Amino acid sequence: MPPKTLMTTSAAVFAALGAITFFFQEEVVAAAGLHPTAALPVQLLAGGFFAIANLNWMGRGAIYGGIYGRPIVMANLTLGFITTVSLVTAQLGGMLPPWGWVIAGIFAAHTLGFWKLMSFPPWPRKNAGESDPVVVDSV
Repeated sequence: MPPKTLMTTSAAVFAALGAITFFFQEEVVAAAGLHPTAALPVQLLAGGFFAIANLNWMGRGAIYGGIYGRPIVMANLTLGFITTVSLVTAQLGGMLPPWGWVIAGIFAAHTLGFWKLMSFPPWPRKNAGESDPVVVDSV
C-alpha cells in the first residue's frame, strides 16, 4: 500500500473511532460491557484517536520509509502494536465481546502497514552494480 493511501486510510479510521468514542461514549461502554463509570476514559481515548487522525491527515503528503518520517511512523506503529496486543489479551481473557476480534484485526493491519514503512526505504532498492547518479553543481 502506498504511504499516502496508508496515511489517509489511517486518518479516516482514527477520525471515525474518535467520533464514535467521543460522541457515543455511553454506548461504547455498554457495548464493550464495561462499568458505566468508564465513560470518561473512553472519552479521553477519543482525544488520542483524534490526535493521531490529525497527525496522519496533515502528514499524508510526506515521504515515508526507512529513516524518512520516522517519528510519525513510530507513533503509529507504537499505537497500533500496543492496541493490538491489549485487544488480543482482552479477547483471550474473555473481557470483550466477539466483535473485538474485528477491531484487533484492524489494528494489526495498521501495525503491519506502518512496520513495512519503517522497515523499507521509500524507493526500490538498487540492483547489484548500480550506483547513484552523479550530480555536478555548476557554479
